[in-house]
Amino acid sequence: HIIAYMLKSRNPNVVWTADFRDLPFDPLYKNYFWYWFQKAIMRKIFSKADHITTFNNGIGTGLKQYTEQDILILENGPFVELNERITCNQNSVFTIQYTGSLFLNERDPKPLFEALQELIVGNIMLPQKVKLKYAGKDDNQWRQKLAKFQLSEISEIQGMVDYKMARLLQTESHINVILTSSHQEYTGIITGKFFEYISAGRPIICLVNGKTDRELEQIFDKYHLGIVVYTEEENKEKLKNFLSNLYEEFEKTGSIKWQINPNVFDDFNWTKTVQKWVKKLANDKY
Repeated sequence: HIIAYMLKSRNPNVVWTADFRDLPFDPLYKNYFWYWFQKAIMRKIFSKADHITTFNNGIGTGLKQYTEQDILILENGPFVELNERITCNQNSVFTIQYTGSLFLNERDPKPLFEALQELIVGNIMLPQKVKLKYAGKDDNQWRQKLAKFQLSEISEIQGMVDYKMARLLQTESHINVILTSSHQEYTGIITGKFFEYISAGRPIICLVNGKTDRELEQIFDKYHLGIVVYTEEENKEKLKNFLSNLYEEFEKTGSIKWQINPNVFDDFNWTKTVQKWVKKLANDKY
């Protein structure tokens, strides 16, 4: 953006779309110095942009602190390779899969671990028929969290895997897990992994560490993606019911018949997104 600002300053006729995949300064991780000064610089940079775009309303709201311009929402979509569906059988044991990082303490699987522990202790789930699988770089941190809930017996940890294997693990599982965060300055974060999980076609448990994220909830409800759960105690019964209902279906049929609303692939579509951007460019006068 600094380079684009310099080019725009020297070439005023260039049309500049400043696109953001995240907020310039993340209020959660705070990886910056002299916030007040950097905000002032960012406002100066924004002043030269013809259009400011991002992928969802949550980030769009956060960007408004730097500009009075309207923020154009250009939705993310699955990349071409995600349209190539992987065909494989579901695992022979009830499998809950997480592929990804824990980002220090900003991603919290505790609600899932706690719900699984109580379901197993209550004999609602049989430990020999349940598998909690993890693939990612934070295997030691994952093990430490597992030990607190006595779930090592049902755990399988694979460490780092390549992209193809990650997609296979997601498709073989019965439930996929997303760990994310929300903040008062941004909501509705949809990551690349979100589209991997949608392509897998399995129900998704989205564990949110932070404030209520209505935008994310609406997306999950609209497209029948699964369940959004927060770290508060009152969400535990909701998660336990979701898990036990799917486990009961697995016990009866040996698989999970979950149908994601296929409209999600039309609504989140790179072709439509680019057309939306091109239309905006064509309608403006420079």
